[in-house]
Amino acid sequence: MQTTKRTKAETEQQDLYREVDKEIAAERGKAVDAFNELWADWLEAQARMIRPSRSDDAEEDDLIKRADDAADEVMWKIIHMPAPTRYQLDRKFEILLGMAADPFADGRGTAMINSIRTDAITGVD
Repeated sequence: MQTTKRTKAETEQQDLYREVDKEIAAERGKAVDAFNELWADWLEAQARMIRPSRSDDAEEDDLIKRADDAADEVMWKIIHMPAPTRYQLDRKFEILLGMAADPFADGRGTAMINSIRTDAITGVD
């Protein structure tokens, strides 16, 4: 049986590869966390539209409008953020399905479709 000894240069190169892999994994983890934070913000805004804290109808309408505005803002952030995983790509589809049930004139449906297509083309894990 023959064994191969690594040269110092090969060992250093392997160490460099491991370091780069660690950095890539750390950056991916940050991207996953950032997307999850946006998703949580979107869900919270959706929940506030369903069950606003209110004391009268005028206040309820205002709270629902603010929650709707917050959901719109977060939705645009999700549209523009690449989905780092397939699971998060599914989240974008979930939003898109909601848009299909309630069409908008501001182009968000088209923007979401383009965002999902870009994520699918560039590849997600």
